[in-house]
Amino acid sequence: MSQNHRNSNLIYLLGAIAGIVSAIVTVLTYLEIKPSFINPSVVISAPRVDWKKATLATTLGGYSGSVYSVAIGPDGKTVASGRRDDTITIWSLETFREIATLTGHSSIVGSVAFSPDGKTLASGSQDDTIKIWRAGVSN
Repeated sequence: MSQNHRNSNLIYLLGAIAGIVSAIVTVLTYLEIKPSFINPSVVISAPRVDWKKATLATTLGGYSGSVYSVAIGPDGKTVASGRRDDTITIWSLETFREIATLTGHSSIVGSVAFSPDGKTLASGSQDDTIKIWRAGVSN
């Protein structure tokens, strides 16, 4: 197995582990169980939702290749998608329009994740890199 293949597998594994930990914390918060590793000042109560009555809000598209990952920003107003064509697209969930396309990877973007304040985005790629993107200041 090549070093590049091992590194990309590690990136996907770390992304999966982060997703699992996040899901566990969300479930524990929903159940109002607060283990010692959760800082009570950071815990946000999850609203009760009924996914059995879910409806499709919209479909974001226009891609020429596969979408490999998505992440909704902590403000609930943006979504980032990692794509097969080595780019990341940032969408507005208010207008359902593309806000920006980030370029810099040289292979499939397999994972994207926002920071808690929504001002930083991390992306992992099969090019064996993790890139950190910081939002610009807008007036």
